[in-house]
Amino acid sequence: MAPYTSAPQAPDPFTATRTRMEEMLAQLSAPAMASATAERLEDYITAAGREVLRQVLQDQLDARAAAEVRVQVVTGSDAVARPRAERGHRRLLATTLGRVEAARIAYRAPGVANLHPGDAALALPRQVYSYPLQRAVALEVAETPLR
Repeated sequence: MAPYTSAPQAPDPFTATRTRMEEMLAQLSAPAMASATAERLEDYITAAGREVLRQVLQDQLDARAAAEVRVQVVTGSDAVARPRAERGHRRLLATTLGRVEAARIAYRAPGVANLHPGDAALALPRQVYSYPLQRAVALEVAETPLR
């Protein structure tokens, strides 16, 4: 009796994150880091760690974009139906971790602006700055005295 074949495994959406994490650990295991000062270690771990976290966010956004389900027709508040859909429309998002891109489906019709329901699903701000980044800037401004 032949063995059952297993279903193909879905690709790991966090491959890039795992690669960055492995690179970081390899760097920390290198001889040069064994003699590094605490300051140099902290600086490296802060920068490399932030890049790993930025990559986690990017990988998550990419996985969500790949899973976004196309609907037949999207109608905007202008009452115009947008029956055409195109995957892969990207927009930049500046975050507390660095810049990432959010891909989503654009729903289109001639003569009107595209609609991106994926933006609403992610609760993306209208501008490029994420809400956590906006909050961090507002707190910094509120806590910094005028000179």
